[in-house]
Amino acid sequence: MDVSLPPLSIHYLPSSEMFIEYIKKGAAYGMIPDLQLSDYIKTGRFINLAPDHSINLKLYWHCWNLKSKQLIDFTDCLINKNKEFLIQDNN
Repeated sequence: MDVSLPPLSIHYLPSSEMFIEYIKKGAAYGMIPDLQLSDYIKTGRFINLAPDHSINLKLYWHCWNLKSKQLIDFTDCLINKNKEFLIQDNN
């Protein structure tokens, strides 16, 4: 049985901000991180279709293996400051 599929429409969106713009224009739907979504929910611009469901992802910080004070300080600052905003997995 020969099954031919229609060509897929594919869009390249280089940033999460661009993805949100596509959603706002009605050209896409998708999942948006809570930190980016909260203002849109508060203003009623977006609605949460599954408010009782969420997906938690582990985030990893990757940087070149360079030993510099600036990079070490930046990494420490990035990790410590984001602990205020991101859900922490205590496992």
